[in-house]
Amino acid sequence: ANALGALPTSLFNDWNGTQVTANALATAKSTVNNSLSPMLNGMGVTTDLMTGSFTANHTGLDLVLDALNITWSGTTATVTNGLTGSSFANDVSNHGATATSLPAGDSGLTQSLKTDLDGIKVLTNALQTLRIQGISTQNDIDIQIGPLVAGDYFGGGMTKAQYLASICPNPPSAGIPDFKCSPSIVSPLPTLVLGSYLRGYWVRFVNSYAAGKDVTSTDTAVVTLDGTHWLIFGDLSWIGFKVVAAEIQQFMADGTVSMSTQLDLELSNNAFWATDQGVQSAIVVGPGLPAGGVILSISPSTTFFNYNNQGSGYTLDDTAIAAIPDNAIYTANLYSDAASTVSLQTSTPLQTYTTQLPGAAPIKNIDLKASLFPTITAPTSHLISAANIPGQFTATWSNRPDGLAVVISVDLYWQAQGGSSQQSVFAAPTNYGLGTQPLTLPVTTGSAVNAHLRLLSFDAYGRGYASFWYFQ
Repeated sequence: ANALGALPTSLFNDWNGTQVTANALATAKSTVNNSLSPMLNGMGVTTDLMTGSFTANHTGLDLVLDALNITWSGTTATVTNGLTGSSFANDVSNHGATATSLPAGDSGLTQSLKTDLDGIKVLTNALQTLRIQGISTQNDIDIQIGPLVAGDYFGGGMTKAQYLASICPNPPSAGIPDFKCSPSIVSPLPTLVLGSYLRGYWVRFVNSYAAGKDVTSTDTAVVTLDGTHWLIFGDLSWIGFKVVAAEIQQFMADGTVSMSTQLDLELSNNAFWATDQGVQSAIVVGPGLPAGGVILSISPSTTFFNYNNQGSGYTLDDTAIAAIPDNAIYTANLYSDAASTVSLQTSTPLQTYTTQLPGAAPIKNIDLKASLFPTITAPTSHLISAANIPGQFTATWSNRPDGLAVVISVDLYWQAQGGSSQQSVFAAPTNYGLGTQPLTLPVTTGSAVNAHLRLLSFDAYGRGYASFWYFQ
């Protein structure tokens, strides 16, 4: 942008080889090097920013790219060292002639933070090894993961003991041979929260593995240093909060089929911590949502916030979808007010949380088609007897034609005769749903009055695709 002297919004479409001169490019490279020099020096980076090569492994120049944040106001970029919070301004309209620099002190501070990140990688490497090996029993978790978790851990409303109990897989996990976990520091933990710990950071963990195609997920949590070891400290959150682009396909009992696009606003009341603090409602705001936000309710006896008592999905029209960028940011405000009276204008939030859409924006309704979803090949009947409750239920599907459904899971939900609550059973195929594979779901609870099957998949861009098959 400095070399061009403008925002390169149409550079790729209109390129003819003359817009950027060699002299302008050399000057721009010098400007950027000078502006970033404290950070580059702190990381020990000597790579040429235009012609050098580097490995995308969260070290060296890749670590610099991880830690850099750039925001724009007109033609002026604010460039921030995410490790230290220092920033400088760069107006590209004058080819960066007035660009300032990160402070000289960033060099030593960046080096110190890099050393801490190396220590944090010892922790994530240990967790990575456990995911590769697999975890079979609660005893495995207590012995192998327990020492990596702070004694005063607090995450999703859970204590250390509750957290360790919550991650025991059922059925046991055979491990993910190619699992990788890469950490990057988001920001230092405030001294007020540190307590007896020497240091702490909010850290972003990028988890990846291959399931026919690469699959990635991102988590953010706090790690702390007890003087010797880096430990998982939790997320300090009253709730779990995720927003996912959700494409929905419904096979109704009357034979009709419909498709729609939603944002899945997932707010979890883990260990009932939020409701124990008096939370009754939440308002989620962000791109594609109405100006007043989306109001969700929660009661002390439920673990998830609900929109209109119908789950967490908020249906979008194509105008709303057009306003949602990739990796959009959403905010959830928690309130003691009831959902019937809460509002952004008159209510004061108890807590506020943000999350990021994990990848691509939702697909417009007009572009939805059956080939985007894995195909359900069994069951073929909507009669409740086809769900075979109690007994054995088998679901069979084939992957979407382009193979981009890289993760698939199956859930069968039902309500038993005379029962007031919904029950469910879940299964995940060992090959992550690539190809065609039958699953047998053991069901042992009494006869059902209604039931539905959910086939849930995710593509490589973070979007979810859920196909619902309803029985009656």
